[in-house]
Amino acid sequence: MSPQPCTDHPEPAVRREVLLDAPVDDVWRALADDAGLTGWLADEVDLDVAPGATGTVRDAGGPLRPVRVDEVREGRGLSLVWSDEADVETLVDIALTPDDAPGAGRGRTRVVVVELPVVAVSAVSVQAARVLVGAPGGGAPSATASASAGRVLAGVR
Repeated sequence: MSPQPCTDHPEPAVRREVLLDAPVDDVWRALADDAGLTGWLADEVDLDVAPGATGTVRDAGGPLRPVRVDEVREGRGLSLVWSDEADVETLVDIALTPDDAPGAGRGRTRVVVVELPVVAVSAVSVQAARVLVGAPGGGAPSATASASAGRVLAGVR
């Protein structure tokens, strides 16, 4: 069966990028706990940044939303899955890279945040996972393969 395109999700994929005047290690320390994620990810964050951990996020007095840590790439980023009020899941990938551009200065970090509806990632993840691992076939991909597929689709490595 061929994957079907995602046409019924109200939100398209979102990609945001920011350049911070801080070294990657400092930015990682800020993202590696719920206090650092508060204000960056949501107004309130209750989450242990560890693979498989679950918690909650809330924006500006809005509803409490469940969140799960899908993948932690120590010092380089993390992937989360959260649900909205209608239980629609979104993969959120945060990738950190040092800014090596000429004239960029020392100690700057490029942060790329990609949000993809899980239904869209699921539709292509089997095919993308096969490409990523060079396999001619196979079953359903792992959460890590799905997150990697999402990063590839969004142009983030």
